[in-house]
Amino acid sequence: MTGYLPVGFELAAELTYPEPEGTSAGILNAAVQIFGILFTTFYRWIFVEAGSLWANVAMCVTLVLGTLLTAMIPKDLRRQAAQKAPIGNGVPSDPNQDKVGESKA
Repeated sequence: MTGYLPVGFELAAELTYPEPEGTSAGILNAAVQIFGILFTTFYRWIFVEAGSLWANVAMCVTLVLGTLLTAMIPKDLRRQAAQKAPIGNGVPSDPNQDKVGESKA
């Protein structure tokens, strides 16, 4: 499941733009920790009750379900759209700018 995290981080950054990437990454990390505990407990319970085969089948089903849910997320790539926007249209390509050319810092 760890290989799935980079996809989640990038998607979260795209969907939550113009919020900082650190915010979405922090929330995603917290969710990963919570789901990791829940899935480990769930896996252990199935392993004890039904055996290793069904525990592994349950985890594979969970991964497929997660992949399908990820595929169903609308492709609203705000960060990439903001970076590709032409200068002078009033949309800052840098989230640290209020207007084009005026920095918050």
